[in-house]
Amino acid sequence: MSILDDAGLELIEASSQLVVYRYTVNAQLTQIHGVLHGGISAAIAEQAASLGATQTAAEGFIAVGTGLETHHLRPVSLGMQCEARAVPENAGRLQVWRVEQRILTTGELFNVSSVSVYLKRAR
Repeated sequence: MSILDDAGLELIEASSQLVVYRYTVNAQLTQIHGVLHGGISAAIAEQAASLGATQTAAEGFIAVGTGLETHHLRPVSLGMQCEARAVPENAGRLQVWRVEQRILTTGELFNVSSVSVYLKRAR
């Protein structure tokens, strides 16, 4: 079971150059004040970056998040439709991805994250 099982993430695109998820903020994704939980937006950022990095991995390698810096710029209310877009800042065995999350109806940026991902040999 994943922390994002209740997120209702819809994968729109997944490649080595762009990963796009869409989701609607539901009650399972909010914190005590009824807005999107910052930990959820951070988890979505890491998932998007890891999926993108996986697209570049050679056979026998897996993508593992090694660092996450996330900035929550504004609250996102229950029912709002959102989009997360991840793009690589650099490729290779150690990758850094920039993930921007926006409110779909307004285009407002509400979260920006930098995610470091390491491609390690699978056991």
